[in-house]
Amino acid sequence: MIKILKAWLTKSNQSYNGIEYSAEVTINKNMYMSDIIDEMIKDGLEIDHALATKVIATFNKKSSDLVFTGNKVDTGLVSMYPIIKGLLYNKTWNPNVNSVNVSIIPSNELRQGMFETKVEIAGEQAAPQIENTTKEQVQGYENFKPIGRDPKNDIPACGLAFRAWLCKA
Repeated sequence: MIKILKAWLTKSNQSYNGIEYSAEVTINKNMYMSDIIDEMIKDGLEIDHALATKVIATFNKKSSDLVFTGNKVDTGLVSMYPIIKGLLYNKTWNPNVNSVNVSIIPSNELRQGMFETKVEIAGEQAAPQIENTTKEQVQGYENFKPIGRDPKNDIPACGLAFRAWLCKA
């Protein structure tokens, strides 16, 4: 199978260099497990669709269970292993800061596919425009009028102190 990706170019807003572009791959369609099984059957694999679905779903569940019990799992397409994100303060797990994640590394077959894939440039898309300039934002702030309550009658003491500090009044 010839592997060709079509991509659209967008001028980079991250650089002052006018010749730098980023490329966005055009996604043909979303392929789900059922669609892939249909493609395999269309290619001549003689297997019952329901059986293939059950085998793949069981394989995925078992792979997930193995990863989250501390194993490095190589599925033939990717290698996966669990990692912990966030620093453990005072040697304590904090679910608000820490989380369990999975590191995924492509297999040799997947990496080989990356090298064999050709990219065709479909064209150039217009760069997204920046909506407000800094000057417009400052003017918008200066013209700000609160909605609802009257701020003169709704100022707590700390608000007065903050305003006095801010305005040096």
